[in-house]
Amino acid sequence: MLFLTLFLLPVLLFLHTVYADHSTCSWVRTKKSPSTLGYVMSCSAKYVSDGLEKGHYECDTNTTRQPANWGFLRRHTLEMSTPCGKHGWAFSNYDGSCPGRTFAMCINSNAGTCFYMQSGDDCEWPGEFTPTTKPGALEFWVNA
Repeated sequence: MLFLTLFLLPVLLFLHTVYADHSTCSWVRTKKSPSTLGYVMSCSAKYVSDGLEKGHYECDTNTTRQPANWGFLRRHTLEMSTPCGKHGWAFSNYDGSCPGRTFAMCINSNAGTCFYMQSGDDCEWPGEFTPTTKPGALEFWVNA
């Protein structure tokens, strides 16, 4: 038993340091549309239910691109997937290179209800969305 404890402790500590902490989206560049900063629309994504209080968002032009999900990370949590990190959603529509350095994720781009992130990041939208308040659609913008 002591051997098992001494063996597993370093392994668990190593695994804890390998993965980066998940973060809450916080970078806001403007309270206007991302287009005012030179961003172009990359994906308009509609919500698709995966079962009771879980679902994902699929890009209209390519349903294999799923840039966000709801309820998978935690109950009522809206998570923005990495665009160009490991298994990034933005790669599937391009030649394997990342289409931009920064991305905007918007609930309402006209009102500037957006958060920004680097191409290799992911984050969760602040707060919770219940089944009746979760967005029916999201917009994803890219700035090369």
